[in-house]
Amino acid sequence: MENKFIKLKKEYKDFIKINADQIKKLNIEADLTKEKCNLIYKLYNKIYKTIETSEQLNVNDINHIILNYSKEDSDVELFKKFIKIKNLYLIKLIIRSDLWNPFIFKLNKELNLTKQNKEIDYILSKGVYRLLIKSVEQFRGCWEIAEFNNNKLKKIEILEPEHFEFLKNYIRNK
Repeated sequence: MENKFIKLKKEYKDFIKINADQIKKLNIEADLTKEKCNLIYKLYNKIYKTIETSEQLNVNDINHIILNYSKEDSDVELFKKFIKIKNLYLIKLIIRSDLWNPFIFKLNKELNLTKQNKEIDYILSKGVYRLLIKSVEQFRGCWEIAEFNNNKLKKIEILEPEHFEFLKNYIRNK
């Protein structure tokens, strides 16, 4: 069954238009600096708060638009790009954080891998990266794995059984 759609409800259209106008002010088409990525993340948080308080929209509605809207619309495309940049920025923060290496070490033990060494940890970290990248086009991104406070990684943890299974399969295939 195809989930694509070509007609936006008025609430969706209004939401996208308002936020696309704000995104345009950030000029995400130009070079992305750390400062600009911080502004993108701040705007994302503002948008997320409006969704949380909305009676007409929820995160699933926004994901549906991002993932399934098939009609050409420059505002929707800009919104999709904005979300992708935000998610890639967060992944970069995760990987460069002080929590990354201890997380990989702990995850190795949780997965009961045969041995703890740099090669296994490298493969495991690539697997986690691939897992994070799978969520890059979703509105909330990697929220199931990483928790942020402002612009700082607060916690990284794998809880979902399908994520553990993905990592086990990834390692098995490497």
